[in-house]
Parts: sequence; structure tokens; C-alpha cells
Amino acid sequence: MHVPVKNICDLTKMIKTTYEEKDLNRLAKYLNIVVAHRQMGKRLASCKGFYIVISRIKHITINSDLLEEEQEIILAHEIGHAVLNHDTEIIRDFQLFPTKSYMEIEANIFAAELLLNDDEVLERLYDGYSFSEIAKDLIVYPELLAYKFYAMESRGINELNSPIGIKPDFLKSFSQECRMEENDESDIWWES
Repeated sequence: MHVPVKNICDLTKMIKTTYEEKDLNRLAKYLNIVVAHRQMGKRLASCKGFYIVISRIKHITINSDLLEEEQEIILAHEIGHAVLNHDTEIIRDFQLFPTKSYMEIEANIFAAELLLNDDEVLERLYDGYSFSEIAKDLIVYPELLAYKFYAMESRGINELNSPIGIKPDFLKSFSQECRMEENDESDIWWES
């Protein structure tokens, strides 16, 4: 079952307002979700994280070999699956299991809404920052910012022109080679 973008945004806002918690591990605990961090490899094909329900208890496992920023995005994404009550029988980050694109999109919207504040994005936009400058200044992947723009546009905030579209599987491309180029002045600052 698809969850409308507005409902995802409303749910995220309610969670942020209710718990006022920026530490996602603590937030998950408040939401009765068990989180474990385990080494799962540094290769591009390595599992980044997954969500599963065992004996009616929600569990998230995050690859501790990822960069901290990547772990945070993956955790926000997996919390999205948990709070949106996605069917865990079809949610896998492993190549051999199929995924449902709409569930990945919904979890990505939730992650973008959870991690990025509207005011911070809009402030930079009104100050004349380009899309890539906003991503760089907020230290987020451009793909996550594209989801934030998509969610904000869905809520009626216009004139957000993302130069990239939303991709359901962008999280699979995280790897240790994905690094922010700290001294790069160009608009392309994320290596792939």
C-alpha cells in the first residue's frame, strides 16, 4: 500500500515534534525499535542496512563499516520503513531479493524529512545557493537533498528546482569511495 507524501511528511513532523531527538539511535529506542551496528563490509555490494520484524519486535541492523554520515542516512531510511510499517518480507538491501520501489521512495522521503530542516534548506535557497552548494553546506548527499526538494514541493513549497531526480535505490551506491571533497570548489563534489 502506498503512503501519500503528505502523510509521510506529517508523520515525520509529528515524530520530530514529539521526541525532539536528533540522535537517531535514541529516537529508534523511543519508537521501540532495536538497533544494532554490525560490520558488513566496505564494498559497494555490501549490505548497508536492513529492517526486519522478529516476534513482533522491530529490528534495524546498520553496517558499521560505513562512514558515520552514511550510517545516519541508512538508519533514518530504515526507521522510515519501520514507522511506515512496510512489509519486511520484501524489504531487503541484498541483491538476491527484489525490492518494491515505492517503499524505497517512501523510506527515502522519510529520511530526507527527518534529517533535513525546511528552514535550513530554504534559507540557503533564498541566499542564492545552488542545489549543489546547499548539499555541500548541509553536508548531505545531493540525492537526499533531491528527496527533500520533492517532499517540500509536494507540500506546496514551489520554485525548488532539483537538477537531479529522485532515485529509489540511491542508497545502494554508498561506498567508502563516496567522500565529500573538502577542498573542491566545483559544483561536483561527491565522488562515485
